Amino acid sequence: MSLYTHLSVAYSTVPQLRYGLAFENGGLSIAHSMTRGFSVIPAMQPFLHGGQVGFGTLVQLAMTPDADAERERFSRLLSEPGLPRRLSEFGGTDQDAETIAGVTFDSSPYISNFERPVTASLIAGAIRSLERL
Repeated sequence: MSLYTHLSVAYSTVPQLRYGLAFENGGLSIAHSMTRGFSVIPAMQPFLHGGQVGFGTLVQLAMTPDADAERERFSRLLSEPGLPRRLSEFGGTDQDAETIAGVTFDSSPYISNFERPVTASLIAGAIRSLERL
């Protein structure tokens, strides 16, 4: 391989490693559960799992009482490298929010690990609230 090829591989791998380290190792019940809902939305399928979990983390923070400051900080963290912070930035629609919420709620056994009772309506509302960030 040429030096250019090595650098290209390294450059494309680093964000994936950051995704994994930052978003997949947090034990985030809602954030990780949402990947099930995202998988049925064609616009979201090209995005890496870690990017989806990053957005899911914002959704979880939007559902967490008294987490506004933390959500704002995390939103800025996602924006620095240009990661999506709104469903619309993934190409998703308002109807997609309903679909994601329903699939997430219906198919995620560990969603009950969240600190308060979760409904599909609560998830959809949190997804929509991020459009105002």
